[in-house]
Amino acid sequence: MWQTRTLYPSVPGVFLAVWAAISLLPQGIRAEPPTNAPPGAPTEWVLKREPSPAWAPLPENPGDASKVPVEWLDEHGAVYLHNSTRLLLTPDGTTTTSSTQIIRLLGRKAIATLGDHRDIVFDPSYEKCVLNHAFVVGTDGPRRELESRHCQMRDVVTDFAVYQNDKQAILSFPGLQVGDTVVVQWTTTGKNPEYKGHSFGRFTLGMVGYPTLEEVISLGVPAGRKFRARLKGLTLAPSRNTRDGMDWIEWKANQLPPLELEDAQSADTRDLEPEISFSTFSSWEEVGQWQANLRPDLWTVTPSIAALIDKVLGPDGKNLPPSTKATRLAHWVKRNIRYLSVGVGHHFTPHSPGDVLANRHGDCKDTAQLLVLMMIHAGLKAELASLGVKGDGQVDEDIPSPWATHALVVVRLPESDGSDSGTRTRWIDTTEDLSGWDQLNEMDTDRLCYLVGPKGTCRLERTPAALAQDCQWVIQNRLKIRADGSASLNRIVTATGEAAVSYRDAFLEEPPARRKRYLEEQLQDLASQVSVTGLKIDPANLQDFDAPLRFEIELELKGLFDPPEDPGEPVALPLTEHIAWDTWFGKKVRFPAGNKPFNQGQPLQVDSSWEVEAERGVVLKELPEESKTITPWGSLSRAARAEPSGKKFLLRFRATRLPAEVRGQDRGQYLRFLDSARDLWQAVLPIQVLEVAKP
Repeated sequence: MWQTRTLYPSVPGVFLAVWAAISLLPQGIRAEPPTNAPPGAPTEWVLKREPSPAWAPLPENPGDASKVPVEWLDEHGAVYLHNSTRLLLTPDGTTTTSSTQIIRLLGRKAIATLGDHRDIVFDPSYEKCVLNHAFVVGTDGPRRELESRHCQMRDVVTDFAVYQNDKQAILSFPGLQVGDTVVVQWTTTGKNPEYKGHSFGRFTLGMVGYPTLEEVISLGVPAGRKFRARLKGLTLAPSRNTRDGMDWIEWKANQLPPLELEDAQSADTRDLEPEISFSTFSSWEEVGQWQANLRPDLWTVTPSIAALIDKVLGPDGKNLPPSTKATRLAHWVKRNIRYLSVGVGHHFTPHSPGDVLANRHGDCKDTAQLLVLMMIHAGLKAELASLGVKGDGQVDEDIPSPWATHALVVVRLPESDGSDSGTRTRWIDTTEDLSGWDQLNEMDTDRLCYLVGPKGTCRLERTPAALAQDCQWVIQNRLKIRADGSASLNRIVTATGEAAVSYRDAFLEEPPARRKRYLEEQLQDLASQVSVTGLKIDPANLQDFDAPLRFEIELELKGLFDPPEDPGEPVALPLTEHIAWDTWFGKKVRFPAGNKPFNQGQPLQVDSSWEVEAERGVVLKELPEESKTITPWGSLSRAARAEPSGKKFLLRFRATRLPAEVRGQDRGQYLRFLDSARDLWQAVLPIQVLEVAKP
């Protein structure tokens, strides 16, 4: 990824103990910080201290909370009274950014979360960071300055697949009490060597988890320089002025609600958050030339790369159909270059393709650049696509900019190999190593991209939308029920597209015991005890990522139903298909704030058939009713029939979730649809146990 969002701060365990200890203090006693530093405490600041820039003054009365809505005081643990970012671009390309945060703490939980300020992050390879202000305004008025011993510096925490050069300053404010106001202002200055004199980026208005009373975004560039900026997701006219040889544009927003917590369910909602895009690039053609020339060897085919292409394509590689070439090259990169993002000046600049091949690791732009180069050398028409994945925002066609958070490969193939009747576009995510060669996951779909070729040409194109057939399960179940409440189940699963990825991840290079444990966990709701007694997977099919995955499971179920005390008493046997519950209507719905649309997630299809047979001593009494529901968000059906012998029932559940949003006015109807879906998606079979057998 090229750019990450500020994550909702986690609550370290150490603060829980501190929180508990402070909460036991008698009323009226304030936990003041010690006035004298303990022996060995640092006396020098890890951040240089300087006054605020003249163009970024601190608000006159930072502790004033008189305009905070009353309901905020009751509903939230903290309020950002003021949040501002002011960016100044000088003629030589140096960028100075001044940030100010003023936070009123309203509860103990917020103190535990925000008492350590973690938002100061900078790249020391080209940036200098200074601390302008760091103090607390108490409820009784006095201002308490932060001391040097309460400021620490550390490397930005990584997930061991993304290594950043950034440093993070931690300001640990001592003696915080409910009602205190924390004030922090810092300024970073630097000339990013990747930007080559340009400035571009994005600012999201609002803070995750807490409301904001006032937010200010100011952008300044040398007077007369081409500069574009736009606010999306909020109707707010900016102010413009020219002073001291700089053109300024400023947005000031009031009473912003909290931003959505970051999880998979909120990705589409986060795309709708108020956001300012800005750029000094004048056109997409200029963006293309900039990207194509980030480093001189981006489009150089080294002897080792050429030799690899020949090896992957084989001795008859030149005569292979274009689709076969693309498939082989894509799978080789996906399966042989592991994901790892590391390096200074690597936010937008890929590593040399030769180095990526030699190291056998790289991030999305590294592997995409390598694959594009290999495909072009093999005679294919390929380009590098840059985009923002769901939750990170869309590329803004009206603001030409290299901003992106992910990279894909685009290759154009003849409609039918060898003909000139037209071309078809295939999209490749090189970081998806367990999926088909041209399979995109939901986060990549329906995203606007800018495409760049080796000569710096640049154009915009959108990735295809996700379809239900891209994620499909077909399940055949044969259930034999016994009088003691146990049963045997034969289950054949065929998973297509995204549905196959999790299975391949669980099965590939895993011993039989782990594979069985995974399946038992998936099916644990079938009965009180579920045991996998057999699993058949064709190794060739497991390794064929372009084909649907098919596997067969043998299971023993105990406690499928409770046998009656007396023979002949009716017993209810519920049957359903857990996949649709786990992926759709069994999940809790969290509608976004306001009237923002709700996205259901990956479109999908589930087709589950059940052949239910009664063994000796068990009689199947009657069929469940057939049912069908069709809505704008999807359809479900339940069909049933009995064989003439009366010993076997056939059931079939089918569900299709469509790529349709739930608008604000339709929320009630959607919830009613989910309620009806839950009823439809289970069949209660009345059975009669003639011979009571104890398990």
